[in-house]
Amino acid sequence: MSAATLVFGLGLLAASKSLFDDAFAEARGAHAAASFDPAKVSADQLAATAQAPGVAAAAGPFQTAELPQMLPGRRSGGHGLLVAGRADPGGPVDRLTVTSGRWVRGPGEIVLRGRPGGPMRIGAELKSPGLPALTVVGFAASATDGPGGWVAPAQIGALRPDGLRMLYRFDRAGDASEVRTGLSAATAGLPVRGYDSYVTAKHAFEEKFNELIPFITVFGALALAVSVFIIGNVVSGAVVSGFRNIGVMKALGFTPAQVTGVYVVMVTAPALLGCAVGLLGGHLLAARVAAGLAEGFDLPSAGGAGPLVDAAAGGGVLAMVVLAA
Repeated sequence: MSAATLVFGLGLLAASKSLFDDAFAEARGAHAAASFDPAKVSADQLAATAQAPGVAAAAGPFQTAELPQMLPGRRSGGHGLLVAGRADPGGPVDRLTVTSGRWVRGPGEIVLRGRPGGPMRIGAELKSPGLPALTVVGFAASATDGPGGWVAPAQIGALRPDGLRMLYRFDRAGDASEVRTGLSAATAGLPVRGYDSYVTAKHAFEEKFNELIPFITVFGALALAVSVFIIGNVVSGAVVSGFRNIGVMKALGFTPAQVTGVYVVMVTAPALLGCAVGLLGGHLLAARVAAGLAEGFDLPSAGGAGPLVDAAAGGGVLAMVVLAA
């Protein structure tokens, strides 16, 4: 119990500053996702911005179309759905994770952002007047704000595309100012219709995570206090119950230090087993909490406890056992 709570609490606290950055880097999320008017900027001009100074990686341009919200069983209605034409979920920027189903293989198919729910499920057919019907073949998660769905490049032309979208990762993108500077340098002379910065999502993630910190801290402190009490009582009880054995060892010539050493070994062996189980349990719990937070922001889970946390938690528990003995 003590090892598990220490790993859980310390693991999340240690990861609190890097959890988003690690997950975002793993997904190769875009620092900036910029949209352009195809009537004012050509695809070749946008492709050339990938070579601009300060751009670490770029993807696109992707054609985009704003569709009426197409729901199964209805013709249209609701808010618009931004759809992008994309050949595959990989790439140097914004690697999508297909969470259910598969990626599009041709016209007539669409992959939606998020997870299946309600009428939006695999096999559902989305219809809108004047546009081809689209069958949902999968769901995907994206670390970058933007499209709510993706279709094959061969399909996007039939959806009346009205935009182009470029995704950038910059050499320097520590804050909103650096993102703006990097985007301005990459798109110098080109009219940007609008852009999304990853900093907005990062701040939202950190606010959500910081809500958990007080509860984790209090829980960890209380659990540690209870664990110290339990370890002290269990170990001291084992020693007291072995007074007769202590007398026998003294009669055989054991010194006080040797008697203490015997009891330390006796209590350390089961403590090692319990500590190993606790470390595993703490890892699983910390990873589950981190995964739940990451899932809410379409991020892969890159959180959990590291080797230093394992060493600190395991060493602390074993030290308490030895001191109690």
